[in-house]
Amino acid sequence: MRMHYDRNTYETVPLGVYRVEEVSQAGLRTGRAQLDGLSLESQVMDERFHQPRTIEVGTGQYWATTLIKEVLPEIGMSWRLGDTAIPQLIEERDRWGLIDGRSRDPSIAKSLGGRVFCDSRGSFVAAPVPTLEDEPVWTLAAGQGGALVEPQQTLSRDGVYNQIVASGASENGQPPIGPAVASDSDPVSPTYYKGPFGAVPLFYTSKLLTTFPQCQQAALALLAPRLGLKQKVSVSSLVNYAIEPDDVITVTMPGGHDENHIIDSVSYPLTGGTMTLQTRSTTSTGLTTITDQFDEDYGEGEGAFDE
Repeated sequence: MRMHYDRNTYETVPLGVYRVEEVSQAGLRTGRAQLDGLSLESQVMDERFHQPRTIEVGTGQYWATTLIKEVLPEIGMSWRLGDTAIPQLIEERDRWGLIDGRSRDPSIAKSLGGRVFCDSRGSFVAAPVPTLEDEPVWTLAAGQGGALVEPQQTLSRDGVYNQIVASGASENGQPPIGPAVASDSDPVSPTYYKGPFGAVPLFYTSKLLTTFPQCQQAALALLAPRLGLKQKVSVSSLVNYAIEPDDVITVTMPGGHDENHIIDSVSYPLTGGTMTLQTRSTTSTGLTTITDQFDEDYGEGEGAFDE
């Protein structure tokens, strides 16, 4: 996609590499087709193990890269996380669940406090989970460059947690590692865990968490994307094709105050026009607290963790 700054200055920006899922021509002019596609994570998700797979002791980077390149040998891999050894384990079927997976999967990425995804250039990236304290990559302000920012707040508790309790799984009769508790401990935050919002913990257990620092890291990473009130920010301006989900941007609101937002999704027509950002923000400064046991209000707890 070509992004024009003026008549003679432009930048070519990749929008993504996709696997075509569906081609249709109904209602379209002759010679044109509508394509629906998914990014390359879908290829890794589809190729599940034929039989239980033994993962030997090794680093997270080695195994995440190996499992991806078994499916896509020529794909690039950018590693922006720390690393540590993972224990021997057996995975029954789910290749992607072991690499990154859904929110509850005991994956390599979550054990390292990060996530794995395919970027707009068609390469896989292992990176830390974004937070509102990250450096913003773009600033939007009402009236600047013809931009019109119209924030629409949706105040919903759905999917919002202000505590993460992370533990290692019990092995060979030994007690589990942890738990480590990450909490929204900012008193001015709308999701402050001792405030009117109440304490809403999410419990996470993974056999890949073998040390208490790993439990701490996983708890913080799982907490970051679950804090904050959802806001839909509609922007009427020239489309910025360089903006991607997980980018942190600064939005100058009509009242004049600045807010940092994490972008969850970006929607725009390929022909330019209005860009719509689905973002997440909060008035919290993002301060969190890690402890080596449950908060005294909840007690120790026993048995398997669950939500």
